[in-house]
Amino acid sequence: MPFETRWVPPDPLPEAHVELPDGWEEVASYTRARKAVSKEHNREAHLCYICGWVIGEPLTKRVSDMGFLSGREGTAYHCLRCGREIAFTGRMS
Repeated sequence: MPFETRWVPPDPLPEAHVELPDGWEEVASYTRARKAVSKEHNREAHLCYICGWVIGEPLTKRVSDMGFLSGREGTAYHCLRCGREIAFTGRMS
């Protein structure tokens, strides 16, 4: 019987901000996900286009659904707060 991965929201939900809070700086990322780091604390935030800046690292999931002529293989990044996909790195066809 195959297993299905289900996203369950964390309790309590991580804090989210519309604008990047003071003391945070946006940094370059090798993925298409935008990320920021705190200057005082060793913390990270990612940008979700629904939730805003979410404190914490995004969830990662290996994806491999290559078919005969289409599909993708790589790593998908999901928002920690709402579970929506925010970035993907790998190959797509």
